[in-house]
Amino acid sequence: MKRALSLCLMLSVAALGAGCASNSGSGNGSQSLSEAQNCNILDYGIREFSLLASMPIISNSYDLHLVFERLGDCQTQNISVSLYEDDNFLRQYSFAEINNEAGHKISWNPKREGSISLRVELELMDADLSNNKETITVSANPLGNYLRITDLSAENFTVSAPLAESFELFAPITITGADVYLAKRQSSASETSVTVKLYKDSNNAPGELLIDSRQTVLLKEQFDWFAFEVNKELGAGKYWLVLESDGPGAVWHCNRKSLGGAKYESAPVYYESNNSSLMFSGAAWEILPQKDFTFKIRAQN
Repeated sequence: MKRALSLCLMLSVAALGAGCASNSGSGNGSQSLSEAQNCNILDYGIREFSLLASMPIISNSYDLHLVFERLGDCQTQNISVSLYEDDNFLRQYSFAEINNEAGHKISWNPKREGSISLRVELELMDADLSNNKETITVSANPLGNYLRITDLSAENFTVSAPLAESFELFAPITITGADVYLAKRQSSASETSVTVKLYKDSNNAPGELLIDSRQTVLLKEQFDWFAFEVNKELGAGKYWLVLESDGPGAVWHCNRKSLGGAKYESAPVYYESNNSSLMFSGAAWEILPQKDFTFKIRAQN
């Protein structure tokens, strides 16, 4: 499967625990945390905040690693983590037990490409908040297959013999475009009409048509990227990108691969092969088990 955005995520961590006053309980006679534990200071900081993935791709779910550090002599329970994206609340996580060594994981789904700032905030009742914030910056890349574009393999596509490449979304996302890497055969006409279609999956083949984007392009014998607008809100699931051309000379770049499905990673692009490339022949889709077509899916900024 091919995977493959600048947003700001703010994580607000609130420690839940009754009464942290250093020496007095509530008016109804219940004990404060400090009285119950015979301690004075409730203070936690953030020792580590990191992304447990080398290359985040839009729509995929990744783990964020968060390690708390107890700085005071009081020990709290039930720390809650609130997750924000561009200052918009997404969800809240609660930890009944604080693991100061192994830490905790929360999930994150990048939904657009570019440089992304992730911030975690730990809000407690101590006066010094300098140790309660951590910020990291990661780069999220478009979903797709576009690492080994130096390979010279390609397949011809027409209206009667279209090509298809699948991709999978693990969370809802609004896509805004699809980029495909195209060229033409020698002696073929440069100008041709290319149509990009997007289908829902149906039994590992294109099913319901969702998008039909057509434009005239000028192809060269050298491969180049061509952008198509395919604005659509999609849910999680498998989809197919299908290419058709009115002319006989258009070719779609592809990567050859072993049947074992080797995986390649190299910043800032990502490639993972599988057997999800198809060619329509006659009356049915046929698998091209050793090829992956080159594409990018752009998401909403």
